[in-house]
Amino acid sequence: MAATNRGGSRIRQALLFSSVVFGTTCGGGATDAGGNGPAELIPINVSILPNPIVARQGFTVNATVTFARTTASTAPLTFTAKGLSAGLTATFNPATVTTASGTVQLAIGATPTAPIATDTLIVSVLSDPNAAKVESGTTAINLIVSQPQVSVSKTGTGSGTVTSSPAGINCGSTCSANFPSGSTVTLTAAPAQGSAFAGWSGGCSGTSTTCSVTAGNATGPAFATFNSTAASISLAVDPTTAVPQGGSGTANVSLTRNNFTGAVSLAVTGAPAGLTVTPNPASVTGTTATLNVAAALSVPAGNYPITLTATGTGITQQTATVAVQISPAPGGNGNVVMSFANCDPSAVPVWFAVQSGNGAWTRLAATNNAYTFTPGATGGYAYVTPDGPGFRTQVVFGTASELATIATGPGPCFSDAQIGTKRVNGTASHVAPLGRTTLSIGGAQAPLAQSTGPSYSLFNVPAGKHELVAVQAIGSGTDSILQRMILRRNVNYANNATVPDVDMIGAESFVPTFHPVGFTNLAGDQSAISISFVTANGQTAPYYGGIGRFFNATNQDGVQSFGVPDTLIQAGDFHITSEFAYAPDGKSGRLVESMFHKLPDQTITFGPTLATPTVTALGSSPYLRLRTQLPSQSAYNGGVSAEYDQGNNSLEVRATAAYYGGAPATWILDVPDFAGGNYDSTWGLHSGTVSWLVLAARGDILPFFGAPMVDGAQIVVGLTSNGSASFNLLGGRARLPH
Repeated sequence: MAATNRGGSRIRQALLFSSVVFGTTCGGGATDAGGNGPAELIPINVSILPNPIVARQGFTVNATVTFARTTASTAPLTFTAKGLSAGLTATFNPATVTTASGTVQLAIGATPTAPIATDTLIVSVLSDPNAAKVESGTTAINLIVSQPQVSVSKTGTGSGTVTSSPAGINCGSTCSANFPSGSTVTLTAAPAQGSAFAGWSGGCSGTSTTCSVTAGNATGPAFATFNSTAASISLAVDPTTAVPQGGSGTANVSLTRNNFTGAVSLAVTGAPAGLTVTPNPASVTGTTATLNVAAALSVPAGNYPITLTATGTGITQQTATVAVQISPAPGGNGNVVMSFANCDPSAVPVWFAVQSGNGAWTRLAATNNAYTFTPGATGGYAYVTPDGPGFRTQVVFGTASELATIATGPGPCFSDAQIGTKRVNGTASHVAPLGRTTLSIGGAQAPLAQSTGPSYSLFNVPAGKHELVAVQAIGSGTDSILQRMILRRNVNYANNATVPDVDMIGAESFVPTFHPVGFTNLAGDQSAISISFVTANGQTAPYYGGIGRFFNATNQDGVQSFGVPDTLIQAGDFHITSEFAYAPDGKSGRLVESMFHKLPDQTITFGPTLATPTVTALGSSPYLRLRTQLPSQSAYNGGVSAEYDQGNNSLEVRATAAYYGGAPATWILDVPDFAGGNYDSTWGLHSGTVSWLVLAARGDILPFFGAPMVDGAQIVVGLTSNGSASFNLLGGRARLPH
């Protein structure tokens, strides 16, 4: 279950909940039914997302009204809206509720002739005004009425510009503009030197350089495809299956040629002693080749990222990484090798210990940042890593086969977006004046803003090869759309290096694919989504976050997601999607997390609310040991985790159901007694206030524990805490705690 580098709590950073800020206004002047003077006014907390609301002529926009009573009353509450200009309508669904808290959907409709204006929309919720006790709440936000928007996106391997008549779009940097409802807008595509225009799709069609659209028609953005006429190649490698010690396997190499027919030379680097990876043929004149992989018995089980380089006359050198996974030899000695060799130096453990069965914990020494141990039928491992000014302790329990499978996966530092200690600097071109543009390398992330100029500095960049990911989003809340992306592979910039310019409309940028995500069993909770991208070099920080609800063509609750196009996906690449449903009190939620090689449309079903756990103390010296007991639920029968935070230190314990011999009637997770394992008590928890978060899950558990990633793997999670969880949609990783 996964972890991110925390600022306070790794889980709470990862949990992506967007805190609801409640505003309360009390009405006055009500009298009771007998006319005996003013009624008692009881406030209700009310808020709306998104804020402001943008309504376009001829369209309907959806917003979510969140309410919470301050009493246990069940009196009917009625929602009303005021401040609407001519041509606007407001519809609440439902218009009346009796629950203590929850959400109501607000649909704002604008006619094609609604006046362009900015109004103050006042939403009120009120119980019976003639009762002796009147519950009342009001909130006010901006309601912006604007003309319909015409949008353009560019795709393909080349570059060019799209302009509009009447003027407004110059894409370029301005790829959307508002036009009068019903007016005709002519779009003109002009390829740049070295590129050719290939045609329109989406809101336009055909291969002519011009096309016309009608403002207000719900046809979606117009996609203009520009393809490069320059000679180039792209390289992809299918991953090997797990190669056993002393065994062999193959991987398939694919070359995509663009205006190039010459020979391509392949070379391999990065293989450790005893592991042989040979291209066949070494000089490719077609579009495919094979990597022959052979592992000696002496090669430790684990994951080994191997770099394949392709060169040719007159083309830019290309590289790809293939993760060679070495599994223990059949009938071998049962050794498990947990490797941190691919971690940033700041993420390498300062302590590592193992347990066989229920025996004593034993501290191990590392060999090349790897730890070798032999568990019994069941066992566990624990390690401590520096975490800012404090420390983080992680404990994993499973069966011997589960621990061995986890060890052959990408490694503990590939499961989450790493941060490190490097700083790099650069410039970004054509950053949109509106919206959000973000750049990340591994877990290091920084916003780019046109208002602050083209220069930026990116801090906490991890060591080793990673992917540079830049994204440009427009809109907010339910209207947030990912417009452009850049995926720059295998970068490894030195400390204080200058990063080549990031051009959001340049040749390396592309339009992400769009995929709706439908929800079932949302049960009135607020929803959100976060998406990350994982390659053989590790994981990026979340590149997209959005809140629900988004209503698709069948009016199904959901959100929208955006991914890397299939044509740019390499073997070993995965999208990690994390969809949330969370209660208004912020103390509990539900999560569905999935792994996809190529991102699909989805319909997901959330599990039920998690049962209430009991957290008690087992002892306080030399460090605080806690016990979590959680009633078992059939919906969450795969594994359990408990995380504790106190000051600068955190500690997490997690276990699979197989470790218990199957899901027990009550999950019991204890903070271990590391006596004899030389555990430093300053790393742990101590008497005083402790924040905790408990979760249970079902589904494909092991890939989310760090085992080899599996296309289509999914895990369904319930979680609860003893405090409010704060979500930042662009700042955290939505992963189960690893």
